[in-house]
Amino acid sequence: MTQRALCRLLVREYLQEMEVPNFYIEAMMAKNSQDAYIVTSDDDVKYRLNGYAPSIEEITLTKCKPLTDEQFRAMVLLARKGNRRNPEENSLFESLLAKSDSGSYCQRDVMKQVRADAFTREFLGAPR
Repeated sequence: MTQRALCRLLVREYLQEMEVPNFYIEAMMAKNSQDAYIVTSDDDVKYRLNGYAPSIEEITLTKCKPLTDEQFRAMVLLARKGNRRNPEENSLFESLLAKSDSGSYCQRDVMKQVRADAFTREFLGAPR
């Protein structure tokens, strides 16, 4: 195996370990060092580059109660109605908004702890 092939293999393995979606790994490996792949918003929607790696997201999902996709869609629809919501819809919107805020704050706090734990482990030599 050539040195170049070994480097490419090591980079590929590292990116896979970091849970980079395979789409991006292949796009990167298809380019030479002078070219770049520009990520589009469609790519981000399809291949999840934005946000957390799945294993990290699982940590927050076990500790936090985010909105389900159905609840999120309902909240968006109710938000679009604005002041045309009836009292029942307004109550539902307020409760979904509160749940969304609570889930976001929980995720923020969990991620803060994950980062602190990782820093301690990697830089202060805490046992693994």
